[in-house]
Amino acid sequence: MSTARLSRRRERLERPRGPEIDPGPLVGRWVIFADETTGLSEVEVAESGERISVRALGSGTGEAPNWGRVPARVFSDDVGGDKVWGFRASYDHGFERVELFGYLNRGLLCVEAGTTFTDSSGRSPYFTRTFLYRP
Repeated sequence: MSTARLSRRRERLERPRGPEIDPGPLVGRWVIFADETTGLSEVEVAESGERISVRALGSGTGEAPNWGRVPARVFSDDVGGDKVWGFRASYDHGFERVELFGYLNRGLLCVEAGTTFTDSSGRSPYFTRTFLYRP
């Protein structure tokens, strides 16, 4: 019999399985405050069976680049929690990889993006944070 490993005391769970996390508060369309952004312009979160999916739109002149819809994982704020706190979604655009981490903060959706380039362009990896609201 193996013993569960913990990195923090609060990760101890007395029941065999934690509760299901309700993604409801994340679900919907979220948009940026300022039109002149150079990052994300919109994020849409949808329920997809027992999980969620995320569709992100970039910025630019004319129609915003649609990054497509990808599966995402929801997170609670604690090991036994059932209230959604955030999500993680990954995009592979071929020339770059982007990890999105979104979380609720006082009625807003904060999305942090870590971008690394997989081509030989020499561009530096970078990190951004965008705040979005429900229109």
